[in-house]
Amino acid sequence: MKRLRAGWFIPAILIAGVAHGQEKPVLLKNAYLELGDGRVLKSGSVLFVGGKITRVEAGTPSVSDDTTVVDLAGAHVYPGFIDAYRTRGIEAGDPPTQATAPDSRTQALPSMWQGNRKGMRPGMAIDAWKKAREKNSGLEDLKSGVLISNVAFGGGLIRGVTAIVGVGKDGDIYNEGFACDLSPRSSGGLPGGTATGYPSNILGNTALLRQTLYDAKRFALWTKDDGKDDSNAIYRALAPMWTGGRRALWEADSEREVSRALGFAKEFGFTMTIKGGRECASQADALKAAGIGVILRLDYPDAPSTKPSTNDLDPVPQAVLLERLEIWKDRVKSPGKLAAAGVALAFSSEGDTMGSFLPNVRNAMANGLSRDAALRALTLGAAELLGLDKTHGTIAVGKSADLIIMPGDFATADMEATQVVVNGKLINLKEASK
Repeated sequence: MKRLRAGWFIPAILIAGVAHGQEKPVLLKNAYLELGDGRVLKSGSVLFVGGKITRVEAGTPSVSDDTTVVDLAGAHVYPGFIDAYRTRGIEAGDPPTQATAPDSRTQALPSMWQGNRKGMRPGMAIDAWKKAREKNSGLEDLKSGVLISNVAFGGGLIRGVTAIVGVGKDGDIYNEGFACDLSPRSSGGLPGGTATGYPSNILGNTALLRQTLYDAKRFALWTKDDGKDDSNAIYRALAPMWTGGRRALWEADSEREVSRALGFAKEFGFTMTIKGGRECASQADALKAAGIGVILRLDYPDAPSTKPSTNDLDPVPQAVLLERLEIWKDRVKSPGKLAAAGVALAFSSEGDTMGSFLPNVRNAMANGLSRDAALRALTLGAAELLGLDKTHGTIAVGKSADLIIMPGDFATADMEATQVVVNGKLINLKEASK
C-alpha cells in the first residue's frame, strides 16, 4: 500500500476540475474525526473509494495493498460545510420590470395586473450559475470549508428559483430547482419604499405577492399548462411549491416580518424556510412549532458606540445610544437562542465575503451559540434544510466522500482548511493556490 503524510497532493487535480472519485481506495488515518452528528473519534480513520465512504472507525483498520494511506497526524476532519444561501457571483440579467400602475381612468381594472408585475423574476439560478462558474475557481470557498452552496439571484419580490451546487467550475449539481426565493420587503430589485412605481412600500409589496401566490396556486392545481405561454412563466416557477415539493425561501428578519411569514405559510400551505433571521429569536417557539427552519445571515455590524458625539449640534441622547446597543446585543445573540429553542439552523454567507464566513460563525459562538450547534448548522443542519442529509452532512458509510481537513478546531481564530476531499479526490489547497 502507498503511504503518504498529511501534506500529500495529487498534482493533476485542480480546484477548477474535480473529477468523480478515483477507483482505488484512500484511507485517512490518525484523524480527529468530528462526524457531524455530535460524535467524535479522537484517533479515527475514514476509508473511501469511488467518491463514497466505505468505512469509518476508531483506530487504523487493515486495508488492501492497493489502498493509498494518508497519515493526518491528528488533523481535524469534518463533513464538508454548506453555505445555505448566497447570491455572490450570480449574474441575474435584466432586472424585474419597473412598470408603474396603469391608469384606471383609461384602462379596465382586469388589465392592471399585467402592468403591475413588478419585481417578478421567474428564472432559474442554475442557468446563471453555469455561466458564472467559469470565473470562480472555488478556492476561497474551499479554504472556508464550504463544498456546497445554495445559489440565488437576489433582487425583486420573487427572485427566481435557487439551485444547490458544488463549488468550482465542475461542481456537482444537486438540485436545479430547490426553492422559490421570495422577499416581500423588496420590489424592482430595491428595498421596499425606495423603488419607483408600484409597489413601492411594504403594503403594496405584500398585496402584490399575496395576489401572485393565489394566482400561482390556482395555476398549479387547476390549469393545464402546455408550457408555451410566456406570460405564465412566474406561475410555472411557483407551481411546484404545491405540486412538486419545491419550498418557499422567505426573507424575514424582524419579529413582524417573521410573524407575517408564518401567516403566509399557513395561508398558502407550502413548506417554508426563513432566510435572514437576524431577529428571529423572538419567534423561536412559533418557528419550532411550525417546523420552519432558519438560514441565518451572520454579517452583523460591529457593536454601536454609546459615546455621545461632541461635534453634533443635536447629539443623539445617551438613552437612545444605550437602546441601540441593547438591540444589537439581542440580534447577535439570536443564533444561540434559536438553537437553544430547537429551531433547525443553517448559515448563509450573504452580505459578506467568503473570507468572513467562518469568522462570522465564530462571532456567533462568542455571543452564545454553542460550538456543537454551530458545527451542526454548518453540516447536518444545513444538509437537512437543503434536502441533502441522505448523502451529506455527516461522515458515515454510504455518504459522499466530501470532507474538509483543518490543522485544528474550526472554532479557533484564523483556522481554515488546508486540504479537502471532493468527490473522493484529496486536494492540497496550498498547492492548488500556487
